[in-house]
Amino acid sequence: MIDETLEYSICQYLDGELAPHEVAALQKRLAEDPEAAALLEEYRKLNGAMDQAFAMPAVRWDALAAGLSATIEEEEQAQRMRISTWLTTGVRLAMAAAVILAVALFASLYKSGDTAGPADPLVATSHVLVEGPLAEAPRGPAVADVEILPPTLAEAPGRSAEAYAMEGLISLPSRIVVIASESDSGQDILR
Repeated sequence: MIDETLEYSICQYLDGELAPHEVAALQKRLAEDPEAAALLEEYRKLNGAMDQAFAMPAVRWDALAAGLSATIEEEEQAQRMRISTWLTTGVRLAMAAAVILAVALFASLYKSGDTAGPADPLVATSHVLVEGPLAEAPRGPAVADVEILPPTLAEAPGRSAEAYAMEGLISLPSRIVVIASESDSGQDILR
């Protein structure tokens, strides 16, 4: 019967992986047991045959490392060139698109022979038609007249609307009614 523990110990012994106290115990057993010694010789022959069959070729590691480094550097350089070419092409395409958009915008604003355009070409005009509910018709006279002053007559610091009213520049109503709701007159405010 084959002792698996002995086989494992012999394999570790041949690989140099046994601890020193285990090496001494195995050598003692090999000296006392001829079957164990025969098994050791059989494993030595098997290791020798494996080493010859799968011998590692002579490798110049420094040349291999230099070749690999050069290949990696060439690939990185090629990658940088592809990115650079792509970016350059992208910038050129963006510039061409901007020029095309500018020409199209110019052409749409200034059609040839069109003299009905705006007087100031920098001022764009547009018209929007908003349809919605109609405003309620007034049910009585206006409560207050509101005048919008030009910016030159706006209140100066320290001057009130009453001061302008005394000068005759604006007219103030005698009373103001704010109507919050048509149906509930309790919300109306009289000032």
